[in-house]
Amino acid sequence: MPTTLRRFRTLLSELKRRRVIRTVAGYSVAAGGLITFAERITGALKLPATTPDYVVIGALIGLPVVVLASWMFDLVTDTGTPATQPVPVTPLLPPAPEPLAALPSAGTAFIGRGRELSELIDLMRDPATRLVTLIGPGGSGKTRLSVSAARELEPHFEHGLRYIALSGLATPDLLAASIADSLGMTLTRRDDGGSEVVDYLRGKKLLLVLDNFEHLLTGAGLLSSIVEAAPGVRMLVTSRERLNLLTEILVPLEGLQVVAQDGSDGDAVQLFVSAARREDHHFQLDATNRDAVRRICRLVDGLPLAIELAAAWVRVMSCEEIHADLAMSFDILSSTSPDMPERHRSLRVAFNASWKRLSRVEQDAVASLSVLRSDFDRETAQAVAGADVALLRVLLDKSLLTRANSQFLMLEMIRQYAAEQLHEEPAVEAAARHRHVQYFANLLASLEHAATRWDPTAFARISEDIDDVRGAWRFATDTVDTDSLLRGTNTLFHFYDARGWGQEGAEAFARAARTVATSGDQNAERRLAHARLTLRSGGLLSRLGRHTEADALLRRGLAEARDCASTSDIMFGLHRLSGNCLMMGAYDDAQRIGEEALVLALQHGSSYEIGWSQAHLGNVSVARGEYDVATHQHTEALALLRQEGDRNGMWVAINNLGVIAGSRADYHEARRRFEEGLQLQRELGNQYSIATLLHNLGCTAIDTHEYALARAYLEEGLEMSERMGYYGKISLSLAALSDALVEQGELVDARATAMRALTIATESGNNPTTLEAMLSLVHLRIREGDRVGAARVALVVAAHPASGGNARSRARQYLGELNTEPAAEDGALDLATFAADILAGREHLHAASSLYAAGMARARDT
Repeated sequence: MPTTLRRFRTLLSELKRRRVIRTVAGYSVAAGGLITFAERITGALKLPATTPDYVVIGALIGLPVVVLASWMFDLVTDTGTPATQPVPVTPLLPPAPEPLAALPSAGTAFIGRGRELSELIDLMRDPATRLVTLIGPGGSGKTRLSVSAARELEPHFEHGLRYIALSGLATPDLLAASIADSLGMTLTRRDDGGSEVVDYLRGKKLLLVLDNFEHLLTGAGLLSSIVEAAPGVRMLVTSRERLNLLTEILVPLEGLQVVAQDGSDGDAVQLFVSAARREDHHFQLDATNRDAVRRICRLVDGLPLAIELAAAWVRVMSCEEIHADLAMSFDILSSTSPDMPERHRSLRVAFNASWKRLSRVEQDAVASLSVLRSDFDRETAQAVAGADVALLRVLLDKSLLTRANSQFLMLEMIRQYAAEQLHEEPAVEAAARHRHVQYFANLLASLEHAATRWDPTAFARISEDIDDVRGAWRFATDTVDTDSLLRGTNTLFHFYDARGWGQEGAEAFARAARTVATSGDQNAERRLAHARLTLRSGGLLSRLGRHTEADALLRRGLAEARDCASTSDIMFGLHRLSGNCLMMGAYDDAQRIGEEALVLALQHGSSYEIGWSQAHLGNVSVARGEYDVATHQHTEALALLRQEGDRNGMWVAINNLGVIAGSRADYHEARRRFEEGLQLQRELGNQYSIATLLHNLGCTAIDTHEYALARAYLEEGLEMSERMGYYGKISLSLAALSDALVEQGELVDARATAMRALTIATESGNNPTTLEAMLSLVHLRIREGDRVGAARVALVVAAHPASGGNARSRARQYLGELNTEPAAEDGALDLATFAADILAGREHLHAASSLYAAGMARARDT
């Protein structure tokens, strides 16, 4: 849009907003009436014939006065507050924090780019625009411009924006996970090209800002898929290279203007002055240095990063000297590589000039620091690069590092340049990467005790350096550094579990286990590492509801841990295998394995392990409906785990005591327990526990006939489970949600919800959850009047050995309403086949229908 027209439209909008146009319209009507009145009375009163003309002139003169007066009055009286304020509503429980990816804050003023910013905003507001790539050489200010545009554009998107920094991403296969992280969701399927991200974005109206995409070009197909499937999503991408997508709109970004059209200093010069004053607040641009500054800006093609690097020398050199050095280095160090952009060569000159001024010690330090992907502190710099405080100060003075509070940061372009230099020195690189792995392995090991007790400060510490932790883990895996893998595995397991990143963690552990297994000689350390990695991978798969895969991994890892005589890994394996058996409905196995864990814990003498063993056995007792035994077990577990300071373990006992209270119709006590647990878990950020407690609160609300409240709890828990990939929780929440919909008379939605619950439960192989989903269909069929179909399914639920105590009790209650006697327990029932028949509408043909015939026969006999 032309600038003049855009300014006119902006003025017109402002006049409308200020009610000036309305005032002018009223004035015009009044003036017109006055003129007509003057024409009529001129003859009647024998006034001069020019009287109406004077009235017209007076009206025209008064018009601008009225416009100005109206505008000023509105400015004075406009308080900026709406006429009415919304009434705040206090939620029953603290809401879960919305996962957002915040825009990076700007430490310095945004100089220049006014024209580009305006054009970019107009382009992104165009409904036809779906994907814009802000393209330009490194250091051209793409990030700053994209962030500035995003801040202006955010109010135009119903679901806000997400900023995804991609510079720390090592490979394109992590692109989908990074986008998912920014959305607050977790990928759960393997090698699906990011389809989960695409599905999640359908129907969303938001802006995605993907920064530094140039090294992930092979993953650009994901962006194309988002464009096709999510019409409400706009993407603003920054890259040194185009993405080569048909839907891509390119916005080239070149250097800043050195001299404005009127001959004054351009944005490039203003940026130089601003940067120079940060180094020397006495710096002044005057006739003695203006020409040199302009020549410097031209020499680096007006690229912002190069300008700032050049300006950093004003404390030690004059502008003429800076220009002379840059000019000399350009002649000597300019690159002739045909695949390198011309402006990139100029930026490389600036880096080469800085690099040449470093001593060998300083070069090695900068090169070694380039392995760090995150901000770092003094301790990290010393450990990874041998850079002490004095050396860090030198690097700060030479603008190779910046500092924010207690953290140091290497600009990405400098980091990439330094990484190239590091690669030229294989011995230095190998040493730096080894120190990097050792440092973060030590960090994880130091946090293990806190992580096992789910101390949120431990997880926050890992989150700060997650890019470095990932990089160190990958290098340790590739080099089969079993010592580092062993020291980091347990801490990382709890971190992934707490954050709900089960899929990423399971794959990271599985990949490391495969590498260790194929590394040649299997000494004792490698066998132990393989056992530990296999167990943790299985534990996370169990959390995700992939119980069959988890069962195989846990049993294999447990056998290997027994061969290695590793008590801690045996204990871990027993606990996780017992829990996985419970989820599969194998209660006898869960009981036996849980009792073995308790015996080992008592021998080991650890209150922590004893408490967890009692908690796992209490879970089995709850599932079986043995509530008195379960109450004793969970009460003891709660006391032991509270003594150990394990707040994550405490929630298991608190939650199950609430379940027991609910089974006894003590809904007040049940709700109190669930709310206590939810507050505790929100503080810890435990996604799985939060989803579980929200489900239980929803079920309690159904029991107390508070269906709107129940749906609010269940829908929040469902959304969280879908983001994290907790299939078991998804199915349970859907089944309970179907019950609430039935009670509210929304039978069509209830049927769709119940069938989806059954589908997901069947696919995950979770028998107890499958039976719970079937119960929601029984409830629905009774309300629909299908008593025969309801009885058929209720008989299967009542007779199946995997039915939990609560499910079996509900099934028998329904059978009582249907005047049908429950059958004896039948362990031969093929639950998966029966569920498939229900989904296909042919369960009446299944062998389990014999239960219905027997049940109806007993009903007739009575």
